[in-house]
Amino acid sequence: MPKLSLKEVSKYLGVSDKTVYRMVSNREIPHYKIGRKLVFDTKDLDQFLASCRVEAVTDDMVAKLLDH
Repeated sequence: MPKLSLKEVSKYLGVSDKTVYRMVSNREIPHYKIGRKLVFDTKDLDQFLASCRVEAVTDDMVAKLLDH
């Protein structure tokens, strides 16, 4: 199971270190804490990203909403 550091996670997610710290503090992102060190599993991060996915709105969806 590949492990990433906080800085590597920041790059992986495309966010700042501060954002990753906030997400850890709010328990929004899966992580391990070994002593004072934060460690992240790439599989957990991929599942986290999948859970954040927002579906695109299609013309059919808009039409159904407007019909109601």
